[in-house]
Amino acid sequence: MFCSKCGANVMPEDDFCGSCGTSLVADKSNSQVIHSPKINPSAESAPDDRNMAILMCIGSIFFAFFPSLIFWLINKDKENKMWISDQSKAMLNFQITLILAYLVSAILTIIIIGGFLAILVSIFNVVICILAAVKVSKGDGYKYPLSLHLLK
Repeated sequence: MFCSKCGANVMPEDDFCGSCGTSLVADKSNSQVIHSPKINPSAESAPDDRNMAILMCIGSIFFAFFPSLIFWLINKDKENKMWISDQSKAMLNFQITLILAYLVSAILTIIIIGGFLAILVSIFNVVICILAAVKVSKGDGYKYPLSLHLLK
């Protein structure tokens, strides 16, 4: 059986879902358990979601973290948009990591290597954003390398 709210696997004798805490007992008088088939909304992506993810990846090359922040804020609470929400959160974490790398390179300009490091970070950003755009165009999620997971 599965929780009707989050889709987590629950045992028949459970009164509450272990994942989300939802009560599984619908009616105390006849003790019927609410259940629904497990639905994983992040397993599939709609074509519109893929197009938005491509736009977000390419937009992040030019506008840093703003496209991913906008897409994440718009879609974070929508259950039918979990895939795009997950992708925008991953991209936002990656862009925040790049901002920190730019800050380090700005500090390192004192010893001359900062400018070189900033160029490398920019090239890395372009390459990873293009790779992510290709991957999300196929409907697959992209795991960003060297990304700090600041948003969970």
